[in-house]
Amino acid sequence: FSGSGYTQVDPDKVDLLAYPNITNVHWNYTTLLPGDCLFLPAEYIHQVRSHIRSISVTMLFTVDPDGTFNPRFCDSMDLSAFTTLDKVRVHWTYNKGDKVIEMGYMNIEVLRQSLMSALVHFNTKSLTEDHFAAYWRETDGQPHADPRHLFRSLLDTKHKGYITHEDILELPQQVLKDFARSFDPPHGP
Repeated sequence: FSGSGYTQVDPDKVDLLAYPNITNVHWNYTTLLPGDCLFLPAEYIHQVRSHIRSISVTMLFTVDPDGTFNPRFCDSMDLSAFTTLDKVRVHWTYNKGDKVIEMGYMNIEVLRQSLMSALVHFNTKSLTEDHFAAYWRETDGQPHADPRHLFRSLLDTKHKGYITHEDILELPQQVLKDFARSFDPPHGP
């Protein structure tokens, strides 16, 4: 379930004994100048470092919550048409005066998709607390969070003892954000 982009790996001194697979990561060095933009595809590992005072803005997009992409309509797209950012539904935001910058949490629609995949995993139309707890363990849910409590307090708000596909689709954005925060606690340097 984790969606965090933060890591404990020290990029200046990588312990290859502890992280041997890091040698498989493709590496590029890039210098950005004022006004430059850099596009990184979803889930690319990256490090940002500034040696001078700077301001940067990051927008993270997930096009398809289920992780698929079908390019068959790309050739017929009108590239002169665009959607302005004020028309884009943003999940994690920072507003002036907020005490916490919520960064690194997973896309809540990916989280919703993960909950729906649990229904498929158990071949059922309703996800019970027991199903959810088992799915949590199987998908490496965070040990500091209690899956049964999360199910009762956040997902099964009608106290039916189960949630359906329709219930998952109707989960409000705020509930999914609270759910994401509960198992991916604040982190960073």
